Amino acid sequence: MKLTGYEMEELLPLVAKLAAKYTSGESSSVPYETANMLMESICYCILENEREGGRETESEAGKHSQVPKRNGERKAGESNEAAENISGEQVYKPLKTRQMTAAESFRQGYEKVLKKTGCAQKAYNDLIVDFQAYGNENYRDVVLKALPIFFMKYDPRFAPQETIISLDYPTLRTVSGDTGIDAVEQYVEYIVLEQRFLQKFSEDMVIKILTRFSGEYRINFFNLCSVVLRHVLVSGLLGRQPGEQISEEEYVALGQICAGKDKNELAELLNKLTEKLAAGGWKEDQKVLWYLQGDTDNFAAELVEGTKRNTLYHVVS
Repeated sequence: MKLTGYEMEELLPLVAKLAAKYTSGESSSVPYETANMLMESICYCILENEREGGRETESEAGKHSQVPKRNGERKAGESNEAAENISGEQVYKPLKTRQMTAAESFRQGYEKVLKKTGCAQKAYNDLIVDFQAYGNENYRDVVLKALPIFFMKYDPRFAPQETIISLDYPTLRTVSGDTGIDAVEQYVEYIVLEQRFLQKFSEDMVIKILTRFSGEYRINFFNLCSVVLRHVLVSGLLGRQPGEQISEEEYVALGQICAGKDKNELAELLNKLTEKLAAGGWKEDQKVLWYLQGDTDNFAAELVEGTKRNTLYHVVS
């Protein structure tokens, strides 16, 4: 359980009141497991209220700058706190709400949970209108089967901390240690950004790239966006149009491009290519750019190893 900073003496009366609602007014006494669940729900809502402006990641920081900064970068004179707030990790800055009672903070946090749930539900409803799973069973099941179960069963009053479902389809950027609506809201946003990228290409082209990468891609558990993105970026490095299979000669040329470069140098090169890609395809949509660059470091590391071992055909198809 995450601590709120409030004393237990302030929280226990809230548990009793919530327990009375949980039992429809029949009793404020509940089993230990239920009381613990209700305490967690109260803490969850209080912490929700203490998030200054909610979750802020690079995707949101990108609204204020042309290119999201990577971890550790900051302008001269900028505080460490500000730098942390534009990192790829979840960062929460507690508000100075200790003048506010625990009860008031809980009430406001609960209202924010309700609002966030409504926004996530709308984003999901918009997503599934033209969602494409490209034949991948895991992708389809999580988006079209698991997420509806979450929205149907989620209990923002008594158990807002429960995620309920497993977010089995791996996204380019991992969902942080959040739970409940915070995790699902973030996950839905990632799927939306991923679909925005993939749907710039024909379904036939995406499926061909995925099939070349793995003949069993339909039942495998991997991120589809990464496979297509890597193919597109390598096509950019080679100065060719994406879609067709990379030839042996092109793998040799790719190895020559990567030879002598370390991971950081390749990551910088890939980030620049991704910026051009986003500028050309998504009108410099900073959220798409931020999401796609979540694969940069891993791809750069695999290119380095693939070049050393002459196995680049395992890295990109």
